[in-house]
Amino acid sequence: MLAKLRLDQTKKYEQALATYEISCMLVDFVLGRKHYLRIGSEQGGISKWDDIVIEKERNSQIHIQVKRQTSGDFGSDLDECNRNEYKKGDRLGQKRDLSPLDETLKSLADWFEDVDITTMSPKREFWIELPELTTKIKKGLRIKDLKDLCDVHIKSAVTTAAGLQALADADENIKNCFVWLKSWCDFKDWEHILNVFQFLKVKNSGMESDIESKTENRLTDIFVSDKVKEVRSRITAYTNENTTFSGAIGPRNLLFELKEFIRSDINFWTQYDDNGSQWNICGTQDLEFNSQIERSSVIVPKLWNNTLLNHLKVNATYKPNCKLSESLMRIAIHQSGGKMSYFTGKADWEHHLKSKIGNTLGLSDNDTSGLNIIENNERFLSAEIRPLVGIADQETDAEELNKNMLLITWQAIKTKMADKIRLLNTNHSSELRDAMDNRWRIWVPQFDDSPEKQRALFRKMLHPNAEGKEINSDIRIGSKTVGILTDGLWLLLIASVCLDNDGKGDWNNMAGIYNANTIALQYWSGLFDDKKGVKEVIENCKEVIGMEHADLLIFSKVQASHSEVLGLKIDEPVQKENTLAEGKQLKMLMTYNIHLRQLINKGEIKGISDYLKNMLIKKEEIA
Repeated sequence: MLAKLRLDQTKKYEQALATYEISCMLVDFVLGRKHYLRIGSEQGGISKWDDIVIEKERNSQIHIQVKRQTSGDFGSDLDECNRNEYKKGDRLGQKRDLSPLDETLKSLADWFEDVDITTMSPKREFWIELPELTTKIKKGLRIKDLKDLCDVHIKSAVTTAAGLQALADADENIKNCFVWLKSWCDFKDWEHILNVFQFLKVKNSGMESDIESKTENRLTDIFVSDKVKEVRSRITAYTNENTTFSGAIGPRNLLFELKEFIRSDINFWTQYDDNGSQWNICGTQDLEFNSQIERSSVIVPKLWNNTLLNHLKVNATYKPNCKLSESLMRIAIHQSGGKMSYFTGKADWEHHLKSKIGNTLGLSDNDTSGLNIIENNERFLSAEIRPLVGIADQETDAEELNKNMLLITWQAIKTKMADKIRLLNTNHSSELRDAMDNRWRIWVPQFDDSPEKQRALFRKMLHPNAEGKEINSDIRIGSKTVGILTDGLWLLLIASVCLDNDGKGDWNNMAGIYNANTIALQYWSGLFDDKKGVKEVIENCKEVIGMEHADLLIFSKVQASHSEVLGLKIDEPVQKENTLAEGKQLKMLMTYNIHLRQLINKGEIKGISDYLKNMLIKKEEIA
């Protein structure tokens, strides 16, 4: 890579220019913008045009030819615009030798002879880089005249060969350019010149010190300001230490070498790009190993960390029946704070996301409004990617994302539950707290060892059967629902301690008799065939109960008594609820009502146990 760019005196100018272009590529990459894919040299297949070769984008290249000419002429001061001959010496009568600039443009003229510019692949741009514009090309012709021809007088799809001829008839400098290009560089006519020069730029970037200063200024966009000189030097060294003939520098591998200098306020990102045949993952969040690109175990914690302003970028339109799309939705909906997710076709993604969760996470009637999702208007490609080629690869990655989202959710629940148990009122008695602490210590290792048990329980807690199969309960499980999941587990733990004192701690089967479940939602989408929208669970508890299959059903976000929930009078028997469940008789309905809260606050197991068993006894007597 950049094999000709050595830090010797003759190549220092090329190296300074290469370092600048590499720095621009690196800065744009880190800031999540469209950027050059790779930069190298001695490739591209065009003689004299391989000092620096930039892969601008897929199927598009920039060839840079560097000419460090600061004074005098290109070639001899005897060279005229119309190629003349030697007038003395051994070469008397022979055509004068071409200068390096002549050879550069002759090579371009020859190459374009065999190219159809309408189908050119890859697309090409050609830059000539010089320190200044006053250098003479031939007698009466300067670099400035060549630059004016390229920049001012040739406009693609507007300029014509006839127009250029008319301009040459009126402008001596343009005429001299034509004579020089035809006699020295083998251009045939104005049509030939026009075909080539619409792809040519002449750039004057100053001396090495000017370029180095410009490079350092650019690097301050992402690196600590007092370290940019060192960063620039490291980039230069990197291009020399990683020299191969056919290789090229990509931004991510280089960033890995410079990560210690990145500014603390820089936002990192991960991008998922669907190019139609495969998904490609790239980004800046995972810089732990140079050989690993955006691992799920690294990016998910950062995207769900409220102290980091990291972003998810999705360059893809929504696809139905795509597990990876659903996992990306799940990441996005559980982001909060200043984090943003960028989706191509935002409105369509949001529509399907809300549809998959019935327009609610279960927290409120508007918890899906104001999502941190915005339109992705800057789509770009990157060369350093982790590809997901087939459906199996994509589903494996989706499962990795889901596994890590579940892990983060579970870790947060454990922390929150431990705090909740510790803060139980022990002024009257610590019996309940201690029993809950012991039982929780039994449950935790079982959940730790089986993410599938976590997922199965959380799905039931956040997805009542009455909502139907169209709801994707996994999307509801995440950082935003940690609170309601913890509250649901907390009441389930209390029921376990007070109804099942054998110490086995089975949350699914209490006392070896009762199958238990908790509905942790405060809001839900209603019955699967009800289009009325999001509502509180308390408004439809009977409908929820009627389609559950648990003996003991807990509503952790309902504060009404079970009698109020079922619409019974205080002294009315509870026979009605026996027929609520389809094929399953409900034996106990537990809510977080004021009486239960008072008993919990008292801290004695017997009071809660008697309260719950009293409801069970009544039910069994009626049955």
